[in-house]
Amino acid sequence: MTENDIKWIKKQTSNRLIDVLADEEKIVELKKDYKYKKSVLPRLQELGKIIYEKATYDIQQESKFIRKLINELNDDPSYRLTSQDMTKCNELWSKYKT
Repeated sequence: MTENDIKWIKKQTSNRLIDVLADEEKIVELKKDYKYKKSVLPRLQELGKIIYEKATYDIQQESKFIRKLINELNDDPSYRLTSQDMTKCNELWSKYKT
């Protein structure tokens, strides 16, 4: 490799890094995704634990539903629960928390 090749590589690498770090909109979205995950995930995990402890016939379907939501949140930072998901979680919470 020549000296010019090395300079070109360094320039390309540093520009891409600056582009990623300087894009404030991307950083704001990442922070929103992180906050959402940190807010919702522990609640879903607790709900899954409560369902598991109650061990009823419905446990497989309900537990599978909660695990699916937890996996989605872990796999995709921009994933959001739908209103139907939240309604179902609230119903399960009421059912098992008492």
